[in-house]
Amino acid sequence: MIVQDTNWGIVGHEWAVQYLRRSLRNERGAHAYLFAGPESIGKSLLALHLAQTLVCETGGPDPCLTCRACKRIAKNNHPDVRAIS
Repeated sequence: MIVQDTNWGIVGHEWAVQYLRRSLRNERGAHAYLFAGPESIGKSLLALHLAQTLVCETGGPDPCLTCRACKRIAKNNHPDVRAIS
């Protein structure tokens, strides 16, 4: 059994994780999100975990990180996820 960190491994931006998780839980997710800010603060990691949560094959409130979809996103190789820098 894999124990998930409720903050998706994000440090210092727990409010953002909780906002996104609450939006998804209440089925009020936006059609798009823009992650902006200084370099190296965790924007890409937050976006990665959000994408994994949305397409994870387990359908849980957090990404499993082990299914095919989660692994493909981690490798930047999922057909439904595009990272734009």
